[in-house]
Amino acid sequence: MIDDDGGRGNERFYFAALDSLGLGYTYWNYEKQGSPHKPILAHNTVIWFNEWSLPTLNNSDRSLLSTYLDQGINLFLSGQRIGYDLCEANAAERNEYRNSLRRSNQFHEDYLHAEYLTYQTTHRDVRGVADDPVSAGLNFSIWQPDRGLSGSNEALGQNPCEINPLDGAVSIFDYPNGKSGAVRYGDGYKLVYFAFGGFESIEGEQARRTVMDRVVKYFDEIHVELETLSDIEDTTQAVQVVARVKSARPLDKVQLFWRASPTALYSVVDMDSSGENSYSSFI
Repeated sequence: MIDDDGGRGNERFYFAALDSLGLGYTYWNYEKQGSPHKPILAHNTVIWFNEWSLPTLNNSDRSLLSTYLDQGINLFLSGQRIGYDLCEANAAERNEYRNSLRRSNQFHEDYLHAEYLTYQTTHRDVRGVADDPVSAGLNFSIWQPDRGLSGSNEALGQNPCEINPLDGAVSIFDYPNGKSGAVRYGDGYKLVYFAFGGFESIEGEQARRTVMDRVVKYFDEIHVELETLSDIEDTTQAVQVVARVKSARPLDKVQLFWRASPTALYSVVDMDSSGENSYSSFI
């Protein structure tokens, strides 16, 4: 998970959703650690969120993502000003579009598979697309948290972008005017791109949990059944953890992310195969 929101604290929404789903993760704070490397190298799925921190994706970020998308990583990217930064020719400030001599717009179209339209939509809700694996049956309001409660979108720092899907991508969330606020793509690599705002802008904890669950399942096509551990009095002996893992594609390895408390960092151990989609390890 790449926290690139400029220190606004929105990682709490991602932590809550992933923790509630029992999904382990590594965490990279862009503001403190700089442009990421190891998280993308180590994992098949990357969650990257910007809120509206500028630059959203600088040249180094775009180069890194291009390399690993070409190698087939899954990317969940969200932020309300990504399109504005990469594609807006008439930006009030100097953005990546101008800094890169328009090459950032090419990244937006070639790798995010979206045509940028505007950052000034007035709509505050989106609706899912029928039969879509991520959004079917979902409709919710969008609002970047920790900002004003009344007034125009622009005055309150609410800048959801309108986009159009390109080159095999499809819209997964639409505004009431029919324009897209989010797209997904799945040829060579899998991408979910939220231009309506960060994942945190989805109003409602249950809605966010459902969206995260569907995004992860769309990426991995993996079903996991983890044996629940009961209370253990003996804290001196290693404990065996058993899981059944079914995947639509071959797995290179299965790893267990575990931690002793909700505030601790995750430890990672490889799980050994015992046949019949069964894996185990000791913690």
